Amino acid sequence: MKCGKKTAPPARVLAPTPRFYKDLEDQSPDDQNLIEGKLKLFLSDPHHPSLRVKPVRGSKGVWELSVTLRIRITFSKESRGAQTIYQLRRVGGHDVFGSP
Repeated sequence: MKCGKKTAPPARVLAPTPRFYKDLEDQSPDDQNLIEGKLKLFLSDPHHPSLRVKPVRGSKGVWELSVTLRIRITFSKESRGAQTIYQLRRVGGHDVFGSP
């Protein structure tokens, strides 16, 4: 019997909420492609300057990243050992800050 090589879990994981999926469905196909690209960049480098990651004012533990000048993604983050889980909360225009 061969034993397989153990692989470490990914250091960063995206965990979209049902609300995020609903918001995503409301975006145009072109915007969905832009969102997907920014999320890939976020996974590889969450501190990339083009993402403009910052805390959401008035919402403790909630962060935002920019997809474009008009599209934002809100998220919260949780550490589990060496892994960081990003719970994707909302995506859309600035109206998402009404309930980030």
